[in-house]
Amino acid sequence: RKVARKKASSAVGFLQVSSQSDAEEDEALEEGFGGGSEPGVGDLTATLTEVKEQTSAEHTAITEAEEKSSAAYQELSASLQSEVDVRQAAVTEIQSAISSSEEAESRDKSELLSAERLLAVTKSQLTQLKVDLEDKKKDFAERTKSRSKETEHV
Repeated sequence: RKVARKKASSAVGFLQVSSQSDAEEDEALEEGFGGGSEPGVGDLTATLTEVKEQTSAEHTAITEAEEKSSAAYQELSASLQSEVDVRQAAVTEIQSAISSSEEAESRDKSELLSAERLLAVTKSQLTQLKVDLEDKKKDFAERTKSRSKETEHV
């Protein structure tokens, strides 16, 4: 029993010391958060300040890089738009040339058709003239024969 009492009183003593130690730590923390100069809190403030500065520096660097990228994009976009405009003008010029060529082709086809019609009419007239010539040759030959007979008779 004595051993048990000793152990019980040691446990009670330990708990009281532990309680006092916890109370002291709580007070120290309250002082640290209240603006005291606790070494752990100061280190935390310095760390947070350093993190803030690093983050701010990273943010500035990223913002500058983004601005440079944006400027490069704008420059590239303007250059490509200029190239598109030049090529569009070339396409328009080619389309105009094609249109002129198609008009000339249409005009030439029309002239060819007219020439072919004229040729057909001329060939038809030539054929008619050949037939008339043959008829006149026959008539002439017959008249010549009849005159020569008349001349012989006279």
